[in-house]
Amino acid sequence: RILNISTDWVDKFRTLNLSDTETSDLKDKHKDVITDFEHLNAQVTNLISMFLAMSDQKANQVMKVLAIGCHPDDLEIACGGTLRKYVEEGADVYMCHVANGNMGHVEILPEPLREIRTIESEAAGKIIGAKKVFNLDVGDVTATRFDNDVVDAMADVVREVRPDVIIT
Repeated sequence: RILNISTDWVDKFRTLNLSDTETSDLKDKHKDVITDFEHLNAQVTNLISMFLAMSDQKANQVMKVLAIGCHPDDLEIACGGTLRKYVEEGADVYMCHVANGNMGHVEILPEPLREIRTIESEAAGKIIGAKKVFNLDVGDVTATRFDNDVVDAMADVVREVRPDVIIT
């Protein structure tokens, strides 16, 4: 949009057919605006060049999105639609649940619930279109950032996926 405005402005200025004196007077009168405009135009040109260079580098690469949630169903509820949109736009989406959801029910015992939640989260990942659903399988009440095994497991997921975007 800015480039269109700048091109239009330059074209209109050229059609005025001003004498050299009139052009010089206008430039003096509006030198701050012209300087700002030239500076803005240079910045926009640089940004576009950087964007095009990045696009060329990533032209054959697919964006990778990693969504990380604590419990199975957290991601599906909080950002399932966004993850699906990424898939529809061509991104590879990965989902990672830290806790296994084994304590989230008053009637179903922890071990059967853990199995149910794992199956449900994998099914939800398929519906969303995720390439893979990771489950770190940490018990609900034992999930902590101070557990080095959990930190290492999460680092392994990030290393495997190498995401461009992380949603937490």
